[in-house]
Amino acid sequence: MNNLTILQALAKIADEETFPSKVYESTPEHPKPFLLIDLGKDAQGRQRIYKVEAKVQEFGEKLLEKGEEENLAFILEFECELPIKLKEHALFDVSSLLHFINRTIALPGFQFDEVEEKAYFRHVLFTTKKGMEKRIITSILGLSLLFIDLYTNPIELVGSGQKTFIDILEEMIRVGKEELDIS
Repeated sequence: MNNLTILQALAKIADEETFPSKVYESTPEHPKPFLLIDLGKDAQGRQRIYKVEAKVQEFGEKLLEKGEEENLAFILEFECELPIKLKEHALFDVSSLLHFINRTIALPGFQFDEVEEKAYFRHVLFTTKKGMEKRIITSILGLSLLFIDLYTNPIELVGSGQKTFIDILEEMIRVGKEELDIS
């Protein structure tokens, strides 16, 4: 059992759930194999792709008996670059917004790369091939897509400089009051 095998198993599940995927083997340019999962296009027609890398949990190999390869532990890292452009003057507000969002969602996963000036959604799963159930993978893909769809627009509004982090907070308070019918 190796990284490539676990990615192939994950690709099979993604394909069965109508998320087209492709496994890329190691090359000189990309020394580790990886999987790309097509999450479809957003409302503006921009493509969203999950890149998945598998890492063997090193300590686990030595603890396994012969024939227990199914129990080898892996860390699966799912990462989707949000299909948006961020302006330099808005980066601090984007960082604040992502932190705020992560504190409010069950599985925080929004990240900000200051060097590349990009926002990502990331999820990490610790699993074995035997424990990688279709319903768990389907849930991860669905929940990730929900969060990406729900929060990309506010992140883009802040990242483009059209709104500030404070503007978004004020809007959330206003909407919350309207929903609760509070004056």
